[in-house]
Amino acid sequence: MVRKMEEWWLEAPKIVTTPPGPRARRIIERNEKFVSGLAVGIGKLLKIVYDEARGAVIKDVDGNLYIDFTSSITACNTGHCHPRVVEAIKRQAERFIHAYEYPTDLKAEVSEKLCKITPGKFEKTVIFSNCGTESIENAVRIAELYKKKHEIISLWESFHGKTRASSSLTTYGVKVREGLTKLPGIYHIPYPDCNHCFLHREYPDCGVQCLEFLDYVINFESTGGVGAIVLEPILGGGCVVPPPDYWPRLKELCEQKDMLFIDDEVQAGMGRTGKMFAMEHYGVEPDILTTGKGLASGLPIGSTIAKKEITESLVKDYGGLFTSTFGSNAIPLAAASVTIDIMLEEKLPENAARVGEFAMKRLNEMKEEHEKIGHIQGKGLLIGLEFVEDQRSHKPAKQMALEVCRKCFEKGLLMFNTGWQGNFVKINPPLVITKEQMEKGLNIIEEAIVEIERSS
Repeated sequence: MVRKMEEWWLEAPKIVTTPPGPRARRIIERNEKFVSGLAVGIGKLLKIVYDEARGAVIKDVDGNLYIDFTSSITACNTGHCHPRVVEAIKRQAERFIHAYEYPTDLKAEVSEKLCKITPGKFEKTVIFSNCGTESIENAVRIAELYKKKHEIISLWESFHGKTRASSSLTTYGVKVREGLTKLPGIYHIPYPDCNHCFLHREYPDCGVQCLEFLDYVINFESTGGVGAIVLEPILGGGCVVPPPDYWPRLKELCEQKDMLFIDDEVQAGMGRTGKMFAMEHYGVEPDILTTGKGLASGLPIGSTIAKKEITESLVKDYGGLFTSTFGSNAIPLAAASVTIDIMLEEKLPENAARVGEFAMKRLNEMKEEHEKIGHIQGKGLLIGLEFVEDQRSHKPAKQMALEVCRKCFEKGLLMFNTGWQGNFVKINPPLVITKEQMEKGLNIIEEAIVEIERSS
């Protein structure tokens, strides 16, 4: 029998056997035998085997309870198994499961809700897909067809997915592209990472000099056919927050240069940063916005929301070429519809802002006490905690970040490292997390840091 969520919140974290326990090890061994290691990433670091999950708490098959600072890679923004999401899935499964791309009440409902909540005072249309990387692929295809230009710009340190075009747009690290041929016509400019400025300038005295690279790339690398720029409003890896005037100024440049502004909200969107979409912090209206991950509270779905004038101009020549076998599957759509309702009615973006502010304050207090903590970056519950060899040299300390994650796991806290150099620990729990749960998790992080410091 499933216990009430409140009981989980009170008990976690609770380690009854050193993870991974005996049942978990058996299941892990079976997975290792049949599941390709090519599809195993964070599972190498966090050897957890889920049994049940509620809210911001996960129970493994050996009875250990963990506070979740991962949201299953920012997919479970409304918390694990939110009762309303579970009920919506059950209810829809009893009606019908799949209707391909035919019109349904559910598809119209979710499309309308997305058009209402995404930034932009203009008419929009929606294309559904299976996940975030597909939503990016669709956005780029739309840009190429609409602008009749076949060059795209993205930014350093970004992550846009693992399919062919999106991995070419991704600059998160060489490993993502290693051994592959990058698609032609894709260029990159610096991300406005003010805490790690490669020009060694200080904002605002720098005048946002990194913006000048857009002209350099167009003049010296492109063939003059740049149709769009693809960007993360706040970086998923490292959680870098650009200065307040960067995106508005870049949007103006896009308009001057006849380029579309594509806002990748797959990770930063759906309430995570304290707004429904991170670009709202900057007052910019994207031409195209993409979602994924948290849109359906853990079920696979992506969406590409674009100005109606853009998509409708392409229907005559390209109508039907953006269909997807499972992109409009009724089960994820049912979850997406209720996810949006939960976000608005339970004010989860506001909770993300409140709890995130508390976390940032506590982390900055830790920084004063621990020489190996570098920058603390992010908004809402998209937070990056940097580890360095020391605060003077600021040399990245990837092994420290990994060791903190391992020790936290042993104590009942799930986290993973991130950033293109791997020296950040990411704090992105479900948006239903309480201040008390956050405090417990942060205390575990500090305990782990102290233990590592004493042993070094």
